[in-house]
Amino acid sequence: MMDWLIANGATLIIGMLVLVVIAFAGRNVYKTRKSGGCAGCASSAGCPSAAVRANGCGCDSAPRP
Repeated sequence: MMDWLIANGATLIIGMLVLVVIAFAGRNVYKTRKSGGCAGCASSAGCPSAAVRANGCGCDSAPRP
């Protein structure tokens, strides 16, 4: 078991770092959406298919009160 951990240590560390980055990105999206902000494009001009909606950012839902 210890040999396997030593042989794959770098891969495990990089994998954990990637998971941490993904978790922080998901947390940021969740908090932004929860506060009524847009977690999508910074502006509707950046997304050719996004139409400006009630919240002005091209998201599918209006901001929550």
